[in-house]
Amino acid sequence: MNQIEISDEEIRTPKRIPPELPVLVTADMVVFPGIITPLAVKDEEDIKIFNDVLAGDVRMLAMSLQKKRSKSQDKTPEPHDIGCAVLVLKMLRIPDGSLRLLIQGINRIKLERTYLHEDGYLVAKVRRIKSKTAKGLRLDALLRNVQEEFGEAIDEAPYLPYEMKVALLNIEDPGALADFVAANLNIRTEERQEILSIIDVETRLSKVQTLVNRELQLLKLGSKIQSEVTGTIEKNQREYFLREQLKAIKKELGEDDAGAEIRELKERIKNLDAPE
Repeated sequence: MNQIEISDEEIRTPKRIPPELPVLVTADMVVFPGIITPLAVKDEEDIKIFNDVLAGDVRMLAMSLQKKRSKSQDKTPEPHDIGCAVLVLKMLRIPDGSLRLLIQGINRIKLERTYLHEDGYLVAKVRRIKSKTAKGLRLDALLRNVQEEFGEAIDEAPYLPYEMKVALLNIEDPGALADFVAANLNIRTEERQEILSIIDVETRLSKVQTLVNRELQLLKLGSKIQSEVTGTIEKNQREYFLREQLKAIKKELGEDDAGAEIRELKERIKNLDAPE
């Protein structure tokens, strides 16, 4: 089958996470719960994972960022202990053999033990992680601050669509807000993994606020520098244009700069009190 798509009813149904899941170890991608994202798969081993996942009833796998390894370590990728259970929503096979997928993060999971499947990919015994949430004024204030500052960042950043503001203002759950912002903010992959690994919601949202504030300051500074550069270029262009206009006018009047200098020298020689 060239295309597989999961039904809306299956998406809305609460998902039971199996005790074991195949693991897609990623080099530069962190998936957060509740976030839908596209994925392109070319590696043969990774294609095997999705073939097996889509052949089953659950259509779920674990995704985890690869740990940095030294040159002395073997080629088997080692995933972080904290990852995300992922549901495959859509799949399209491309003629070159690669896959185009639409996936949705379901829940944080802990990879408790991994082993190698006979097809060459990792399988892990997993445990669902429940986020720790404590209500209070500080958490409410953090939520409001993150919404306001990320809203400003959306206005400043060309990579963030304005429509994202609507989604932002409709997120009331602090943990979901932290995940939504972390998934869309221009931050390093390691910082995304750090946020995924934070179980306490208040701590997670506080970390996200720090990153949002940093990005907002960078965006504002970038806009200021761009305005200054543009202003300098415009001033130089204006001065050049005026000088060229002045040259043209003098030439039209027979008062070009070279002629004026010669006339001045002749006048000075004429008035010079000197022998012939």
